[in-house]
Amino acid sequence: MTHNADDRLVLTRRQAACLLVLQNPRFPQSRIAIEAKLSIKKTEAALRELEKLGLVQHEDSRLWLATPQGKTCSFETIPDQVDRRGPPPGGGAPRLPVRSDRIHVVLQTIADARALRIRDVSNLTRTPQRSINALMQYLKRKQLVAKTGPTFDSPYSLTERGRAVLDEMTLRQAA
Repeated sequence: MTHNADDRLVLTRRQAACLLVLQNPRFPQSRIAIEAKLSIKKTEAALRELEKLGLVQHEDSRLWLATPQGKTCSFETIPDQVDRRGPPPGGGAPRLPVRSDRIHVVLQTIADARALRIRDVSNLTRTPQRSINALMQYLKRKQLVAKTGPTFDSPYSLTERGRAVLDEMTLRQAA
């Protein structure tokens, strides 16, 4: 655990943002990313470090919450380290059908809930419904999402291909 001269806990800006989001409710990782204004990759890294410090814990394999220590600890915030190494050489991985952080957040949000209607995705990601509607049509054309039923208001869930793309996006962001 990192401490300063006054024996206060020292957290990076990303870690502090994630911990502050978790002071009250329990959230899936995608919602924490949205609230903390971080990418999924950076959120996951920050949560793992906070978990090692005993400040947050994983619940029900999807939800994160602050531990009693995480709710009451005082800490100092320092800037995040900047990775100056650049992209890995070669970049031989095949190209994904989609690549944006926004798409990653939407796919992760749907995966966390298992199935969502467009308005629910819009509310959870805090993105205008028209934008989410257009994005869902795009994801449907790419065969990454599909409606769970035949009715107009049936929710969308990830297809097998959508789950594979989400997994690959998560792996690439973690690298």
